[in-house]
Amino acid sequence: MSVSTLPLPVHTVDDTGADVTVRTADSTDAAAVERITQNTWPDRAEDDYVGSVFPEWVAADDGETAQTVVITVNSQPHPDDPDSRQNSTNVVGVAQVCTLSETEAWIQGLRIAPTYRGRGLATVLIQTLCAVARAMDTTIVRGIVFSWNSASLGLLRQIGFNPGIEFRWIQPEPYETPTESVSTVDDAVPLSVQTDDDTSVGDVWSFWQTAETNNMLDGIIIDDTESWALSTLRQHHIQRAATTGRLITVRSNSPPGTVRGFAIRNRTYEPMGETATLGAEYAIAAWDPGDEAAVQSLLTAIRRDATLLDSAIDHTRVLVPEDVRWLSDAAVTGAGMWSEPIFLMNYQLSDEGDV
Repeated sequence: MSVSTLPLPVHTVDDTGADVTVRTADSTDAAAVERITQNTWPDRAEDDYVGSVFPEWVAADDGETAQTVVITVNSQPHPDDPDSRQNSTNVVGVAQVCTLSETEAWIQGLRIAPTYRGRGLATVLIQTLCAVARAMDTTIVRGIVFSWNSASLGLLRQIGFNPGIEFRWIQPEPYETPTESVSTVDDAVPLSVQTDDDTSVGDVWSFWQTAETNNMLDGIIIDDTESWALSTLRQHHIQRAATTGRLITVRSNSPPGTVRGFAIRNRTYEPMGETATLGAEYAIAAWDPGDEAAVQSLLTAIRRDATLLDSAIDHTRVLVPEDVRWLSDAAVTGAGMWSEPIFLMNYQLSDEGDV
């Protein structure tokens, strides 16, 4: 497959009757995208990342695993919109779809210029990206919505997306003690913790298969390649995490060393809208709710792991289900957490193209 075989461009009209086109994005659209994303959330502290990553997205577009698109409007110049006055292409929106596995696609970075909102352009973009995802032979499309973004949540439901999982970031703090002394700190953890390059992951996979955490999350965790995306955890992901030293396993001290919980470190990151300090992201922390020994041992191990990874890391984010059982378990250990949850929305693709 190539870009030329995708269902692009798309020509239609918006809710005002103006002609609109959705086409593949290119590097010349960068300035327009930067303007579109200057004031995305005026009442929020978060900065918009799309303008900064847009050049990387376009460079990686291949029509098979990723495609960035823009939407243009053919209308009279809007007196309050610099895009319509200064940019001859009238780029007023942007979004990307990418594949996370053979069956899973991800929509991200949907932005519409403020003065063009309420005209149905976001709907056109999402419907187009779903058609592109179908052409990429995926069977499900997902995307996240922050809980405070009720407009996007309602839009996805109206288009036909279904509610998926809810999750929240918990934030156990790395140690302040010097890195070289962390490994010898006695935290009196009640269970044994393994963070070596363990290649025996069958028991970890078995734990996940029957864990209530898995059930609450539909088997979905943070993707290990695409930032801020979620995909299905499979056994080879656990194997890869183990062989690269990113798997943390908590086991009972007594034989046979039964798995009581695990975590997978994904990446380091700099948070949006905050001082550019380094953080460590953990794709999942899984334990049975109410297992105080497991959560204490696991979150202590995460604190240690983050500190040993890089002395510059001063915070973490760890995915757990949005459920008071897991959140209260974490709170007992002293871990902080985000003030709001995040929602996942799903759209099951069909062969008929009914988006």
